[in-house]
Amino acid sequence: MGPLKYDPPAAIKTHVSAVFTQLGFRNRVQAAIIVYKLGLVKDTDRDQ
Repeated sequence: MGPLKYDPPAAIKTHVSAVFTQLGFRNRVQAAIIVYKLGLVKDTDRDQ
């Protein structure tokens, strides 16, 4: 892993947008739903 560096919020938004476009997501909500349905994350709040 390379050295840590500061990325301005606009740069981070650009990177996230590019990843979403490559994966075919329209927005963060759609990404969250699909990731959850694929089982890549779990809803831990329901277990408590």
